[in-house]
Amino acid sequence: MNEEALMAEQAMAGKVPDHVPRDLVVDYHYDAQPGFAEDPQGRTAQACQGRRVIYTTDLTDGRPGWMVHQYEDVRAVYQDAEAFSSRKVANHQGLIGANWDMVPLELDGERHRQFRNLLNPLFAPARVNAMEAAIRDLAVSLIEAFRAKGECEFMEDFARRYPIAIFLKLMELPLEMRSTFLEWEYEVLHAKDLAARRDGMLKIIGYLEGVIAERRKTPGDDLISFAVTARIDGELLSEDEVMGLVFMLYNGGLDTVVATLGFMFKYLASHPEQRRVLIENPALLPDAIEEMLRAFAPVNSNRLVTRDMEFAGVQMKQGDRVWVTIVGANRDPQEFADPNELDFHRQPNRHLTFAAGPHRCIGSHLARRELKIAIEEWLARIPDFSIRAGAVIPAHAGGVWGIENLPLVWKT
Repeated sequence: MNEEALMAEQAMAGKVPDHVPRDLVVDYHYDAQPGFAEDPQGRTAQACQGRRVIYTTDLTDGRPGWMVHQYEDVRAVYQDAEAFSSRKVANHQGLIGANWDMVPLELDGERHRQFRNLLNPLFAPARVNAMEAAIRDLAVSLIEAFRAKGECEFMEDFARRYPIAIFLKLMELPLEMRSTFLEWEYEVLHAKDLAARRDGMLKIIGYLEGVIAERRKTPGDDLISFAVTARIDGELLSEDEVMGLVFMLYNGGLDTVVATLGFMFKYLASHPEQRRVLIENPALLPDAIEEMLRAFAPVNSNRLVTRDMEFAGVQMKQGDRVWVTIVGANRDPQEFADPNELDFHRQPNRHLTFAAGPHRCIGSHLARRELKIAIEEWLARIPDFSIRAGAVIPAHAGGVWGIENLPLVWKT
């Protein structure tokens, strides 16, 4: 063994607890796999095959932990919130030394239940139904702005405008700051340099603190005003809870649907036969969306082990981190036949893109509606489109997986 390899092995050993079998330790990073940039979900699913569980020293953010990817194991982690805690699963606030929790994402037990009961009505199907006309008008206006040109840069002209405009309206934040908000979010979620991530977080929190102070003085009919006026058991939320909730809403509204739109439209642009199926059978669209959500999950997650136990065939200790690889679970052949093939008729389709159990994504109804309207209105106006010849469409990993650019062209 050469000196460089020996030093790397010693550094890895320093991060690995004594109870972890050394033959399960792998220096694994999602985006370091060959072919990740071209097919991130497919390459990750392929890399997951073989061992049921591994231990990785730095999967995405420097935190070591067990990595589980089989469907039943991932689902079991999500369902058992007592054994697998959600404390500090994202921990963006840790970048700036803050100790508040992202609400309700990083809460457990009764306090989590109270916040879910408080927030569920805000994102319930009835509330989403009331928003549909405005969402559809927005989608149509964005498409019509470039339809006659015969081309667009999809990520900039549509994906980064459509869902973000919806969420900025819900929070009553200025639409003209969209690019700035995205820049800060990108720094926190995707910057490789720790100082850049910290700087992005400081900018976001500084801005939100000012908005929260304003809404305390003059609350309106928006999500931030809701946070500063809401009560649980008659008590206003603490300052930390307000910040944790507002940051969670801000963070959740700026990236995940953008990323999902990118992956879905890249697929539809590359598979005209599947696109034709949807045009000829529009009633199939909800099932098609579920299948694309399964195949192109943009987010993975993690949990914290709360007690010593055996799980996935290994001994886990209290304080261990468990990384749950949703894209592996969603392409597990034990759960999904031909998992790497997209079947718009797939039934059942119990994908885990929105997680499962008590922490299932609270915004799933709104996300599904946004995706459905976007595809409906696009196919009604631009039924035949493709990726510009020669374009390179690399994907990135990080807190949210996504693609940077997607140049589309069509005949007018």
